[in-house]
Amino acid sequence: MKKYTLLTIIIILIVLAVLFFVNNKSENTRGISQSTKDSIAKLISEKFNRPADSLTIEVLVDTGVFAKGTYNELGAGGGVWFATKTENEWELVATGNGIVSCDDVNNHDFPREIIPSCLDNGTIIDLSWSRIKRSIENCNVKSVFQNHNREVSITLKNGGNLSAVEPKIDDVFDSVTAVLSKCGNVIMSTE
Repeated sequence: MKKYTLLTIIIILIVLAVLFFVNNKSENTRGISQSTKDSIAKLISEKFNRPADSLTIEVLVDTGVFAKGTYNELGAGGGVWFATKTENEWELVATGNGIVSCDDVNNHDFPREIIPSCLDNGTIIDLSWSRIKRSIENCNVKSVFQNHNREVSITLKNGGNLSAVEPKIDDVFDSVTAVLSKCGNVIMSTE
């Protein structure tokens, strides 16, 4: 009897592990389709003036609105790509090797999981910082906090929270001060 109970428990655990793996994998790859691959292949082939059938496109993440992946061309190398969907069409936002330019991605709210940082005039910028700056500029911030490691956290007027590392110490305070006449007072604190 104990042997069957132990065997049943082991089978249940294996089934649960498989279900957990499948669920987590589907969340990260949700929406990946051949049409996404074909659309990205067309965009990359147009950008680099290469035949689409000479490219190998991999879609690593596709949320339905944002996507990232890799591209390769036989004998010519490859890189990474980032895209966003607008009006039911994919728009290629950035391609390359390494950290993408902030100029390419600043006007898109890519999730941190897809593009965590970008390069601005030789400085690596945490994209969460860009979201904080936009929230401040749009008067959506209730309070800001900064520590000595340049870690910043803000509380939004809707109750949400954002955090990032600011490029330079006191950038968050300078940003709030710049919109003070437009947005009114914001609680500012530091350690």
